Amino acid sequence: MILKIALPGRPLPLPASAIYKSYEVVRTFWFEYRGARYVIRQGETLVGRGDECTLQVDDVAVSRQHVMVRRMGDIVTLTDLGSSNGTFVNGEPLLGSLSLRAGDIVTMGKSELLLGARDSIESAIPPGIEILEQRRMPPQAEISTEPEFSTVAVLESHVKSRAPAEDESQLAWMIRKSVDHLLGSLQNRGLEMGPDHSSRLDAVVTDVATWLADGSFREWAADVKRRLGTAP
Repeated sequence: MILKIALPGRPLPLPASAIYKSYEVVRTFWFEYRGARYVIRQGETLVGRGDECTLQVDDVAVSRQHVMVRRMGDIVTLTDLGSSNGTFVNGEPLLGSLSLRAGDIVTMGKSELLLGARDSIESAIPPGIEILEQRRMPPQAEISTEPEFSTVAVLESHVKSRAPAEDESQLAWMIRKSVDHLLGSLQNRGLEMGPDHSSRLDAVVTDVATWLADGSFREWAADVKRRLGTAP
């Protein structure tokens, strides 16, 4: 009989059969837009210019609710929602709905979205967050499976890992837009942020507000704190 003892901080190793069963091949789809990758999750993803869209396209020629992306398993379908200027896939007009393949280019107005995909072996245990290209994540960051709350962890990583030579103004505006979109999304869905996430988001906006020497973000930061209920 072999007695296995777990050292402090080191769990007992899993048997090979358990390790094999805990992993599976997972296909990930994303849209690449302006150098960023946006994961396409199962279900529906609204794409357009409006604040209510999961993937916002900053283009005046794009309708507020331009297209709907539906993912069912490994099938990704694109549907035009009666947009003013239409939608094109690989240069061809989109009429009704169309199943997309990796490498397809979706054109809306002057903007292009490239559909990418990859297969990977991942843990079958649901991850806390899906990030295709993440920067350094705080080792003790609390991560939720809710996309809205996982955004807080992503914003924290951007703040903590910014390079000294990085354009702070551009990064600050990106974070500001993400914060505003997050709070607006929660309000539209009738959700509230818990005290822990509120405190962490408060710390993010407090830090970002100091990046601009002209103080132009101070009023915005104060407004966010009021909405979070963390204002002194």
